[in-house]
Amino acid sequence: MTHPIVQQSKTTVWNFWQRCNQAPGRIGDLLDEFMDEDILWQGPHPFNNIQGRDALYRELWQPLLRSFPDLHKRTYLFLGGQVGPEVHKLEDTQDWVAGMGDYIGTFAEDFLGIPATGQTVHFRFGEFSRLVDGKIVEIYTLFDIISLMKQAGVDVVPPSPGREIWVPGPMAGNGVLLEPQDEQESQKSFQVLYNMLFKGMQYDKTDREKPGMEGHWTEDMVWYGPSGIGSAFGMEEFYRNAQGPIVAGHPDRIGGFHKARFGEGHCAAMGGLRALQGTHTGEFMGIAPTGNRVEWRIMDFYTRRDDLLHEDWVLVDLLYACLQIGVDLLERVKGLREAA
Repeated sequence: MTHPIVQQSKTTVWNFWQRCNQAPGRIGDLLDEFMDEDILWQGPHPFNNIQGRDALYRELWQPLLRSFPDLHKRTYLFLGGQVGPEVHKLEDTQDWVAGMGDYIGTFAEDFLGIPATGQTVHFRFGEFSRLVDGKIVEIYTLFDIISLMKQAGVDVVPPSPGREIWVPGPMAGNGVLLEPQDEQESQKSFQVLYNMLFKGMQYDKTDREKPGMEGHWTEDMVWYGPSGIGSAFGMEEFYRNAQGPIVAGHPDRIGGFHKARFGEGHCAAMGGLRALQGTHTGEFMGIAPTGNRVEWRIMDFYTRRDDLLHEDWVLVDLLYACLQIGVDLLERVKGLREAA
């Protein structure tokens, strides 16, 4: 069964999220209750790295709640696991809890220069929390800022090559793992993910059409990508609309550099600040090649069917990726508003 400490950590994080949903105005007090005073928060551009509980409230949560005063999470994936020495040569085992879903709230005031709509908006989030002695000491999170821009009528990137949809949770409706899970099933999920990542995925710089992933996925696989890339149904769409544009822009890309990677039950998750790295030598999102080295902030959540991966929910910090190749998407928002 799920390790008792991990199960306790899951309960702590879930309680924190639910209490934030019930009382967004009390988030400052809840941070004091659930987080270490010196917490390290790492997130998307332009927030990036925030150190300390007070700074996190001041630099992230106050602006969020000014813009979305009734902001709450609708979580459809939630799991926990232990990350051992095989990831980043850790000396000790770490306890992580991860979840993905939607932020939903009324867009009442401008956010990051994006014009408020006065209407309810939704944008995906993914979050990894590391706990020590019952306190959250580290968070790695992404949220889909491009989606928020699009809902506000601000288009700063070309049309997505994939399908733009309101991304659903697992087809089977079983992605929130609040109860302990069978350890053998958890290990199987981790191993299936590991095999796809390190034995299937080919980083050969040449054959981006067939990078070796077919044997690790069901025929009806689904890849739920971020706004700006879009989602894909089936391997052919995935290669053409998701994998293709990224590899075409960064043909020497290499991955596997994750902050955390684990499985629980029939689910698995991985994410990192430099999960994928490559050189921008081809056009990407309409941006001509720069030759710049790019580090990708990415996270993935998976469900498994039998011995194969079935669904994959992906978030990418596209603002940070574009910034590294010379394009500030928030400046594009500003320019569009000034020109209007």
